[in-house]
Amino acid sequence: MAQRWSALVGLGLVLTLTRGVIATETSRKPAQSLIGTVTREDLKGLPQICECEFYRGPIDGTTTVLATWEGRTRALARIKEQLTRLELVKVDGDTECRANAELSQSWRAEATTVLLKLSAERPGEEACWYRGTMHVTTGGRTEAVRITGACGC
Repeated sequence: MAQRWSALVGLGLVLTLTRGVIATETSRKPAQSLIGTVTREDLKGLPQICECEFYRGPIDGTTTVLATWEGRTRALARIKEQLTRLELVKVDGDTECRANAELSQSWRAEATTVLLKLSAERPGEEACWYRGTMHVTTGGRTEAVRITGACGC
């Protein structure tokens, strides 16, 4: 009888502790995404001639994650829900628009860095189309998303 009672008390303790862990795990909020989208309204007033835009998901005007202006030396992105103006730091790789040419662009704004790792998919008549990833690092966190986009003129 004492053995059964001890086993039941032990089982009750395990279940109580497990329930506390499960409750703690389910009550935690998922980390907020670092990378948001830039709206058409955000881009108003920026001279965008022969610039680049990169998208997460379908290209429908609601998925822009980075857009350049001022001769591709400045960019706009939404990082941690804040509209962020970035400056171009460095471009590495093949800048010619040839299929499979690889290119990376480094951008910075205060304590935020953005790295685009791109592969040219196809040259178009007025634009070069890319696929790749956008890596954002800020506040000790890094997040990456797959992107598509184009630079044109």
